[in-house]
Amino acid sequence: MQPQVAAMDLEGRNTAEFARPPNGNAPSGRPVKFVYPSGTRPLAGYTIKRGVGQGGFGEIYYAHSDAGKEVALKLVRRNLDVELRGIRHCLNLSHPNLLDLYDIRQDEQGDTWVVMEYVSGENLEDALRRHPDAMPEEAVLAWFHGIGAAVAYLHDRGIVHRDLKPGNIFSSEGVVKVGDYGLSKFISCSRRSGHTESVGTVHYMAPEVANGRYGKEIDIYALGVILYELLAGRVPFDGESVGEVLMKHLTALPDLTPLAEPYRRVVATALEKDPEKRPRSVGAMLASLPAPARLPPEAGRLPSGTYSGGGSPGAGAAAPIMAVAVDEEPIWRAVRDAGAKLYAAWQNANLSTPVRALLILAGLFVLLSNVGPLIPIVIGLLALYGAYRLVRSLALASLLPQAQVPAPPAQPGGAQAPPPKAPRPPPVHQPTRRPWHRTSDEAVAALVVKPPRERLADLLGSMLGSVLVVGVTCLVLGLLQSFHAETMRPEQAAWLLMVGLAGTWAVLVPAKFWEGTEGEPVLRRFTMMVLGLLVGLFAFHLGRFLLVDLAPAAGFPPPPAYELPAGFYAADGRPLLAAYLAVFGTLFAVIRWWRQADPLRPARLRFWPVIWCVVVAGFVAGLWRFPQAWLPMAAAVMAISVQLSSPWLPRRERRRRLEVHRNGNR
Repeated sequence: MQPQVAAMDLEGRNTAEFARPPNGNAPSGRPVKFVYPSGTRPLAGYTIKRGVGQGGFGEIYYAHSDAGKEVALKLVRRNLDVELRGIRHCLNLSHPNLLDLYDIRQDEQGDTWVVMEYVSGENLEDALRRHPDAMPEEAVLAWFHGIGAAVAYLHDRGIVHRDLKPGNIFSSEGVVKVGDYGLSKFISCSRRSGHTESVGTVHYMAPEVANGRYGKEIDIYALGVILYELLAGRVPFDGESVGEVLMKHLTALPDLTPLAEPYRRVVATALEKDPEKRPRSVGAMLASLPAPARLPPEAGRLPSGTYSGGGSPGAGAAAPIMAVAVDEEPIWRAVRDAGAKLYAAWQNANLSTPVRALLILAGLFVLLSNVGPLIPIVIGLLALYGAYRLVRSLALASLLPQAQVPAPPAQPGGAQAPPPKAPRPPPVHQPTRRPWHRTSDEAVAALVVKPPRERLADLLGSMLGSVLVVGVTCLVLGLLQSFHAETMRPEQAAWLLMVGLAGTWAVLVPAKFWEGTEGEPVLRRFTMMVLGLLVGLFAFHLGRFLLVDLAPAAGFPPPPAYELPAGFYAADGRPLLAAYLAVFGTLFAVIRWWRQADPLRPARLRFWPVIWCVVVAGFVAGLWRFPQAWLPMAAAVMAISVQLSSPWLPRRERRRRLEVHRNGNR
């Protein structure tokens, strides 16, 4: 096996090249010419030994420092600003499973060099060549846990690798090393010669990259492809052309028959087309897999015989795993998976928008009709589950094995050296999930941002359309309520319609101005709270004008026993201005209403946001002792009407607009 050098190429190109043989030719037989021959010192303090890689970015050299340290020197020839910007982001990162960047230097000619770690071991691509059918399970776990520890560390620091593939993953004395972890933005070629002009390598590219989305979920998708390849000996999606492979990533389902559990489930979730359905973090993905074990060197895995995610392994020693798995409790995981399946079934159902709206309203009616007996049951189950989690955590804490530490070497005279401290593994952070549609400011602007006149026209159209939607929704809610309780009186129906319309407009107006921007969440919540106070003020005076009596419906549990100040409720229990301000201000501040008016939401009408708004409204009403179920009904009207009346871009239209934008900027 010829030595290799691994260097981080922030353009996304593979810089792992075979060292040039003595005859001066590359492995393919083509001569390789480098600017600097062996023995030259273009950079002060370093002597070049040989050139080892070339690409559009420049050249890679294997060199020695004056003190004798082996390093890799990268001479940057193209895209200097982009290259250096990415390198500076990663310059101070340090993790056992990442290739180290040492410094950025300039020579006397003004050329820029990057000094980085030199790796003489093989890469994962070579290991796959030695196992064309499939790797042994122990080898798979060793490689994958090391890769996962590195990627989790990057995600913890807000960095997305964007080009995970076997050619960028190495073994250095038994330690898995991940390279090329800069912010790649240029063409990247895989060992199958697939490439795109977007990000990453086509065989490991997540479907959403085609739409300009580069969140941490694309790394989890690539990890799923790599895990599949390690276990099956081939990638899940292949084809005769780049376009064919990309189309399979967008539309085809992977053949999971070669995989056994738990690998089949892990790969299936990692390769979901929708990023929201993938594991929430790399740590959660690793937690679903067995821990790696130690194997002898002849097993054909990592060279040194220790197969961990980090540490300082020695032959025959079991080094600690650097990846800290996130413990997923089985009951919660089962509930979460069941919810994900129900959500997927709802999203994939061939139902029109009116049918979806009717089903949502029927579900709300059933929920509100049985909320009385359901609340004690839910509280009891939550209490039992909390006690179970506490006992389980204490039991696991007492049963976890201590980290294995290699025995200290014997000292002359039979004395034993002090035992070394077990290395403390870095925690795997579970990052906050990115919103479903966020790509970059430029891409979002291309999709949704319009001139002020068009925005105003869209807003007026949404406000007019919401009048019809609110009216129909209130009518359906009134009919559903008549089956369970007394029929809604005209003044009550008028109050619900006007309050629902005012709340809908209070969401549509700021959401239109916030389109295409991330914004500051605290400022947005404060703005929504102010609008909620205005809606509460309107609801109070409207109730006095209509002489409406918001009587509590039967079947709801009584409000909490504590008493609020006298200014909240009259002697007969009628809510006063303070109560209206409290409930509507809280409701608007707690829920991110603007997300439901976002043109890039996954579907025009989504079931779970409506349910969430109703549940939160019920909790807020109970907190402020407001008569049930008027606030949940108002929240349901607002959630449904905001989604149905606000603009929405289907996925096909998003791709078309983004493509037009990209072509116009070329």
